[in-house]
Amino acid sequence: MDTPTVSPLFNRDDADVIFRSSDRVVFRLHKRVLTLASPFFEDMFALPDGPVQATAPQTVDVPESAAVLEDLFQFLYPMKPPRVVPDLDHLWTLLKAAQKYLLDFLTERLKDEIRSILPLEPLRIYLLAYLARDVDLARAAARHLLGDPNFFMPTDLPPEYEEVPATALWHVGWYRKRCTEAAVGVFRVTTYVVTGTLSRKVNAPGAKSTSHWWTWLECESCPKADTDVLLSGALPGGPDMMYPARAWWQTHIDTVKARLRSQPGPCGASVPEEELVRTTISAAASCITCGPRAALELYDFAEAMAKEVDLAVSEV
Repeated sequence: MDTPTVSPLFNRDDADVIFRSSDRVVFRLHKRVLTLASPFFEDMFALPDGPVQATAPQTVDVPESAAVLEDLFQFLYPMKPPRVVPDLDHLWTLLKAAQKYLLDFLTERLKDEIRSILPLEPLRIYLLAYLARDVDLARAAARHLLGDPNFFMPTDLPPEYEEVPATALWHVGWYRKRCTEAAVGVFRVTTYVVTGTLSRKVNAPGAKSTSHWWTWLECESCPKADTDVLLSGALPGGPDMMYPARAWWQTHIDTVKARLRSQPGPCGASVPEEELVRTTISAAASCITCGPRAALELYDFAEAMAKEVDLAVSEV
């Protein structure tokens, strides 16, 4: 049998316990350090040693690889923490080891590392989290999948795809449906036009303006939309009122809602799209009233609406 390799980082002569990895690398460690880090090790070392180990360091064979154990133990010892490679396979194996050994502080840190690479592999992270019954991580991954309408038909099939039940993808589809309804619903609730983050007072039709309206509500120069906007709370204490908006703005809103139905997230990405905003500004430019103000106001509106959409989706 080959002689085990000894870890260069964990090779102390005063070690009183030896961990041997699945690939036969030896880690010479200290029970006191391990027991302070986790109740798992405290319970492990509370058991009496066998007769052969009465004088020699106790040897523990574990199923983790040397690469995983080396990162794991560096977090437990008073040394510089390792630079964890942002590789999902390694991070997930390390996370499972941290959970197995009840290293709660490390579990949360590793989950943060996995969240940081969600944009790279959201589907696989969702599948892994689903199999591990990690609701928070699965939800975070499902949120990132909102940006891909074809997420269920990946070019490269994740290895976990064949392990999960069909209900795993059903849950994502149902979550996506509810998020879409919430995102599009933001545009059906018109209170935001005159209150909250998008507050710009709207006067009653025909009244003299004493405040700054959104230009697409103030303008009477360019064609108006086929459908008026229902404004809630436009007048303090007054009833809801129908108000004419400009056609170019209504086209913009209809396009935004259509895109949100396809991509309700993540992070309101569909709302302030540069190309869409520029197209709308171009449409408004020919109007003598809207043209000078449309660009600035539309960017303000789009940015604020993105936040409204994010808030609505985050509450699903």
